[in-house]
Amino acid sequence: MENSSVAGPVIMKNRRLHPTTIYLVRHGETQLNVEGRFIGMLDVPLNERGKRQARYLRLALAGTPFDCVYSSPLQRAYETAQIALAGRKLDILPEEGLKEINCGVWEGLTGEEVQKSWGKELTQWATSPHKLKIPGGNTFLEVQQNIRGGFDKIVEQNSGKTILFSSHMMAIQLLLMNIEGIPIADFWNVKGVDNASISAVRIEADRPPLVILWGSTDHLPSGEKNSEVTVAGRKIDCLK
Repeated sequence: MENSSVAGPVIMKNRRLHPTTIYLVRHGETQLNVEGRFIGMLDVPLNERGKRQARYLRLALAGTPFDCVYSSPLQRAYETAQIALAGRKLDILPEEGLKEINCGVWEGLTGEEVQKSWGKELTQWATSPHKLKIPGGNTFLEVQQNIRGGFDKIVEQNSGKTILFSSHMMAIQLLLMNIEGIPIADFWNVKGVDNASISAVRIEADRPPLVILWGSTDHLPSGEKNSEVTVAGRKIDCLK
């Protein structure tokens, strides 16, 4: 059944008068993004544009008083949070639940390189992601369950607060889809989460989480957006 590909929604027990608001930022650009490679768990730094994007995040978030900050322990996400929050006295807490998908044997490869040895699996990635198990890596559902577990835990611990997550494309998008009840099969049919984009989720009283912002890059000047970058899997030219 289709629903087997969606981690079940959970209603958070949030009894405070103030809503809990979670901002989710995707890390800035890296050189492997530019090259269209599967990054996954590879620990790579931001490139120069990625650092500039993080500074624009800082401007966009300047008026938001965060109570706590959590980041994927991977360098590109942690560095983005550091730059975006420069000047604030906030500890950036590493959270395993915010890590990116493990791309297994594909990590560091382009779509064209993957196609040579894993053509069937690459087609699944692009057309039926809910059925894919990356060789040596994760399923999309495993990633969704991981970030949803981290999300629920952190929200439960910080009820009524304003929280910042610094994470990754696959993880953020799968969380937003879970909250909205969108099947994993539709992963490539929904709005993407570009580098340095901002998403937000709000939880009021005992109501379920609500996505109030999805992958916005309005804070980035046109020259700093990178929607033209061929992110591995987002646009696989070798399959067209």
